[in-house]
Amino acid sequence: MTRALRFAVYIISGLCALLALGYFYYDGYVRFPTLEDRAGFVKKLADNEQSWARYKLERMDNKDPRYYLCRPISPQKPSPTKFMHPLLGVKYGEMLTPRVLANVNYKRMRELACGEDVGDFEYANFHEAELAAAEGFCKFIKGRSESGIREWLGAPDYFCNDVPLWEPLKPGQERWVYDLGLEPISVKLILQDGVCVESSICGSAEIDDLASCREYQICKSAIGKSIDVIVAKNGPPNQIFDLSGKPIKRHQDEEDMYYFLRAGDPISLRTKHGVCVEVYAGVMKGMRPVRLVHP
Repeated sequence: MTRALRFAVYIISGLCALLALGYFYYDGYVRFPTLEDRAGFVKKLADNEQSWARYKLERMDNKDPRYYLCRPISPQKPSPTKFMHPLLGVKYGEMLTPRVLANVNYKRMRELACGEDVGDFEYANFHEAELAAAEGFCKFIKGRSESGIREWLGAPDYFCNDVPLWEPLKPGQERWVYDLGLEPISVKLILQDGVCVESSICGSAEIDDLASCREYQICKSAIGKSIDVIVAKNGPPNQIFDLSGKPIKRHQDEEDMYYFLRAGDPISLRTKHGVCVEVYAGVMKGMRPVRLVHP
């Protein structure tokens, strides 16, 4: 190879390198995280660990009986309207009658929890009625098969085998949580050998622990990680939007992914060039869950 030809090869290689740098660098951001980016990710992960440690110290002890009390989402208020519950047929503040309780359509109760206005504070006025219906559901569901429950109600809202703040599971057990009603009220099922062996209503402090644990786990597995890693660790997100706020069905390099910690309480992951760069908890309260479909 002549000297002129080698020189031409060097020039072309240099231009290719510059073009590659131009491709990876645009809009003020490097496609692959820089050292400064990585330092920021480490700091965010450390903050997440500190927040989790502080929460564990300040949370209610699960040996306290109040831990398992299911409280209304807001103070109940008298209303001049005669608004009726769409399924239970009771007015604000009224209780279910034994006849109505015996005929509750629990599948519809589940569907109500997937509605657009689930979690509205006004629905605290239905708390007593929905709580009674959820208690009936706990008795009704016990002894049913896993496959029958899935076919009847769909996939659970949350798989809760790995919540370290809850009572530990026995070997071979699984724990599912379903939301029921407008408030909604969460019910946990313990399954063993493909059968529901226990069912009970989740207390408000119990649900706080679930939401805080999910927030910690999602942050830990998302900050500085690729979309593929995030989905592998946490399952598919409940909703995806592009940066303009438009709902999308396929992942993009730049998007907002939403996981729901509990009904109406999302955590947002912002990705840039396929990497999660920001996490926001408790944002966009008006958003409502779109239930996860697990295999």
